[in-house]
Amino acid sequence: KRLDPLVTRLTAPNPGAMAGPGTNSYLVGADELAVIDPGPALDVHVEKILEVANGKLRWIICTHTHLDHCGYIPLLVRYGFR
Repeated sequence: KRLDPLVTRLTAPNPGAMAGPGTNSYLVGADELAVIDPGPALDVHVEKILEVANGKLRWIICTHTHLDHCGYIPLLVRYGFR
């Protein structure tokens, strides 16, 4: 969901007591993007972030090390983070 011209929220499909409808990840920027809290290690979430980023992903920012917020980092690197 586009929150403003520079911020898009993507919700991972991992609903639960702690995550509510799912963990939120954010793409921030315009020509180059940062992903904030890239989310859990779920292929479908990885694919969605890479699709929306459209080759513009440059930075990964994690606010803390819970796996539902940072578990996605190895998959980002494997699937196309540059």
